[in-house]
Amino acid sequence: MKKLLLYKENDEFVLEHINSFGHSFKRYFITKQGLEEELEMYDPAVENYQVIYQL
Repeated sequence: MKKLLLYKENDEFVLEHINSFGHSFKRYFITKQGLEEELEMYDPAVENYQVIYQL
């Protein structure tokens, strides 16, 4: 299953997308607002992801 992990690392917000093959990529955000704007892109397909909040 695809996953979205949300957490903080070195005082930055991180969105880590892990695909169904286990490969991942990370996006770093300085502000929570930037992270929230990026998450809006996932709204139409969020039911296809396991979302894990670690904030």
